[in-house]
Amino acid sequence: GKWPFWNEYFVGDEKIFSEWMMGCLKNFIIRAAEARGAKRPLEKTPNHIENLNLIEKVFPKAKVIHVIRHPLDVFASMRKRSFVTAPKYDPWLKVSAEQFAKDYERKINKVVYYQGNIKIYTVRYEDLTEDAEVYTERVCKFLKIVFDPTIIYGEKPVKKIQKFPIQSHVPMRNSGLWQNVISK
Repeated sequence: GKWPFWNEYFVGDEKIFSEWMMGCLKNFIIRAAEARGAKRPLEKTPNHIENLNLIEKVFPKAKVIHVIRHPLDVFASMRKRSFVTAPKYDPWLKVSAEQFAKDYERKINKVVYYQGNIKIYTVRYEDLTEDAEVYTERVCKFLKIVFDPTIIYGEKPVKKIQKFPIQSHVPMRNSGLWQNVISK
């Protein structure tokens, strides 16, 4: 006979499979953080907003920082990126404006739904880039960690060539980008 594939051991018992998968996911995320010398796991994939229920099950004490950005700037950024990234690798970059709007609204509604179930702190990207220290300090307060400006600027001074920083941890201001990318 043949050896069964790993998933065949769980056929008929989805609850055990689900618990096993959640355990694997939790161990992977924790080990990945440890391997990088991190004090706590951090996952910043934007589409994880789609999996808040799973995150809540795997990490019941998880806190979610939800960075919201003006939808026109998000769409413009996707369009701009689509000019340099082959659509076959990132087909989501070519989504229509209508589909983007539906997805954006669905994701916002999902966050609103979960705000009562898990701890979510929402910060506007535009506010974060306009006043990084004030809003990073608020995020730290939410996470119950001590604010330190090196969180934003790093421990090394930022080197500059003319007026542009080479190394910076501060998100770049690009509000209103849509006006240059999307035709009116």
